[in-house]
Order: sequence, then C-alpha cells, then structure tokens
Amino acid sequence: MGYLLRRQYDLTALVISFELAGRRSQVRCTLEQDRAGTRTALFDYRLDPTEVGVPEQLDRSRCQFEGYPFTMPGYVLEALRTALDGCLMPDETLWLYLKSPAGYLAYVPWEQLLIPALQRPVVRLPDYLVDPARAAGELNIVLCSSQPISEEAFMSSAYMARMTRMLLDQATRPTNVHLFTDRGLMSDLANQLDYHGANDSRVILHDAQGAAPYAIPDRSSRITDPTGRLTSPWLLWMRGALAGRSIDLVHFIAHGYLSGESAALSVAESPLENLDRQLPRFIGPNELAAFLAQTGAWGCALTSPLRNYSEMAHRLFTTTLANLRPGPTLHHEMRLDHDLSALAAAYRLFLAEQPTLPPAAPSLIIYTHPARVAPPLPEGAAAMYNPELAALAEPDETNRFVEELYTPAEEVPGWVSAAMRYIDQRTLAVAQQMEATPGQAASTSRMAGIEQSETLRKLQYIVEEEARIEASSRRGGVQ
Repeated sequence: MGYLLRRQYDLTALVISFELAGRRSQVRCTLEQDRAGTRTALFDYRLDPTEVGVPEQLDRSRCQFEGYPFTMPGYVLEALRTALDGCLMPDETLWLYLKSPAGYLAYVPWEQLLIPALQRPVVRLPDYLVDPARAAGELNIVLCSSQPISEEAFMSSAYMARMTRMLLDQATRPTNVHLFTDRGLMSDLANQLDYHGANDSRVILHDAQGAAPYAIPDRSSRITDPTGRLTSPWLLWMRGALAGRSIDLVHFIAHGYLSGESAALSVAESPLENLDRQLPRFIGPNELAAFLAQTGAWGCALTSPLRNYSEMAHRLFTTTLANLRPGPTLHHEMRLDHDLSALAAAYRLFLAEQPTLPPAAPSLIIYTHPARVAPPLPEGAAAMYNPELAALAEPDETNRFVEELYTPAEEVPGWVSAAMRYIDQRTLAVAQQMEATPGQAASTSRMAGIEQSETLRKLQYIVEEEARIEASSRRGGVQ
C-alpha cells in the first residue's frame, strides 16, 4: 500500500529493505521518485549489515538504554544528499519506507542518521491508504505515565506537567487533557501542574482508585500481547474513566522493554500497586491498538524518558503499532528534545486542520499519511497559496459525515469514534492480507477480501445512519 501512496502523492521515498544475496542478507537502500505515474530510481545501494551496525543476532545486554551504535556509511549519505538536493526543494520531505518484513531494521534510529546529514524532514510512510477522519468538536488528549519501581526513576510528574502546558499552548480549539499516573505520584503531579501553570478546568487528573476493580497481571519476563482485547489494568482503568468520550490522541511516557524480538511498554503492576522491584508489567502494541480502537483515538504518541531502559524496544514498538492500525504514530526521544520544541512541532502537524510542514527533528519518528504533509513553497509563492484549496486537492470522503454532523463546539459521541476506528483498523487488516497472500491463493484471498470490504462498507453506512438519527433527535428533528 505504500507503493500506491507514493504513486498517488508523487512522493520521493527512500526504500530500505533486507534482501538475500546468496546465503547472506544485504541492506538495500533505494531512492525512488514518483512523478505523474512514472517511478524513477535515483540511486540503489546494497550494504553489508555490518556497515549499518545491524548484528546477525541480538545480544540482549546490548539492547539496553541507547542500544547498538547503528551507523550509515558516509558515502551513502553524501550520495543521498546530492540526489535529493538535485530533485527536491529545500525543506521538502523525504519519505522513508521500511519494506516488510523489516526485521532488525526496525531497531535502527534512521531519523538520527539521516536528518543531520540531509538537513530536511524525514517522515515514515505508513501502509494504510485512508487517513482517519478527525473529530470536528473539542479535542480530548490522554497523557499516561507510569514509573515502575523495578526501572530507573525519571521525572514522570514534571514530564506530564510540561507536556500538558505545551498541549494547552498548542490548542487552536477547545481541548481537554486527561492525565493518568501511579497513585503514589498523583500528589506530586498536582504540584507540578500548579508550578507549570497547567492546573485549570481543561486538565482532568483521574483518580487511580478507579483501577481497583481490575486484576493485577502475574509476574513474567515474557511479553504476552493479546489481540483485540484488554488485560492491562492500566488500559482497563483508562477505558472505564473515558467511557462515553471521543478520544483523539493517546500519549504514553514509559520505559521500553524487549523480550526476544517483541517490544512492550513497562508499567507498574497496577495504578494502585507499585511494589515489584524485579519486573514491571507490560503493554504490547496489539493490546494498545485494541485500546485505541475501543476509545476512538485516531493518533498515538510515545515518549521515552531519560535513561530509557531500551530505546530499541521503543523503535520496534512504534513500527509495529504503525503497521497495526491507520492513523498518525509518533515516537519522541526526550534526551534529544529537552525543551519539547520538536514534540510541539509534531503536535502542530497532527492537530493542524490543513496540511502542514513537518519538523526536521532527529528526536522524532513520525508515521503519518501524506495528506497531512504540505510541500514547501517556492520562493515568492507564499502569497498565492490557499491552504483550504490544498486540503481539497485529494479529498477523502471516508467518515466525513462526522464533520457534517458535529460542529467544533460539540463532542463526537464515543461510540461513533470507536466504530470509525474499528472500521479503519479492519480495512487495513483486510488490505494487508490481500497484499501479502502469494501464488494461487491470492485469487481466493482477494475474493474473501472483497467480501469483507463490502461488509465493512455496509457497517460504515449503518454507523453513519445511526449517527444521523441520533444527531437529528438531539437537535429536535433538524439535521
């Protein structure tokens, strides 16, 4: 599907993949440009994995904190910069596409290797064709941070308060920020909110006592990541506390954890209990994707604190999550963005009503649909640019009924957002299955995919009709 997006939006993309050369793998880096239906290869390098610092097998002890010292050969960076300067405007985005299966390539901090050398934004190309519709009413953003006693302490309350202040400053329409943290940190968080001037009616600090009904997971160093259901008391607590609300973005601040080749976020045993000094509990990308769908959230962000237990885990987690669901996905590395300026720029991109220039920040991994990214303007063209017309250039009608039914002053019902996210997520899964099925089975898979797609379209029609009926009833029979 990344192939189709590149063609539809005339993108210039660096495609990175593993390829077999005899019995040995190579890292292939191909720069390709799409223009008016024609794809041109601008360069094509095949590298030994050791040139990038990719090992044949992971050594767990080397995956902690900043992890392996990944690199990109200077001659490749120089050739890439020369090619891009010759075909793109200054500040024009380079799209990065990790071809599946990415394997160990998902651990590499590509933005940290590319952006300083290229001096331009690098944004990762997702594998979904439809950009989820954003609610037209007030924004609801969730911030969650847990500081398990088993991991190195970080300034959780200060991070949350500073980010809350930043989000309120970024808001261009009514915005609520919902805060969830360990019971033992709630008082400190309240003090930090006061200190940073972020304690007002738009900020809701949820009481951890709401997690009392939910069981504490058993201790295990193995990551169990259920698909389609929630088991973490953290996610169950948040879902219950947010019931009936339409959530837009969910942002976690947490340590990363690797077990085998699976990644997870580390949290305390429960919002009410933080006693295990040996092992944290885990939230995997599949369970988080289910939570996002059930709460209607169209975007997700993840911040790694200073001295994060595993940056490599966070990168793998981000890549995995971005391939599980449609919608913007962000990874933010605090050690490279102490003042939160890069994070603020990323939120401006995600929350903008019109396509926006992305930041060129090594501290960020950004997965987003090309429809959200504006091209830079040639010198002297700014006065001629109409962002409203630009936004209409490639209209996407999926779920646009939300903008028709709800004004910016109204909150979209939670069931509508959750239904939209479920349909988006299932549509992506069907498309991925159809694309991945090889050989003679492809025709059977395609027929099954077409049938499932038709069912999803019918479900979307039902959701739209029910939403219209509810909106009409709420307004006294007038839509």
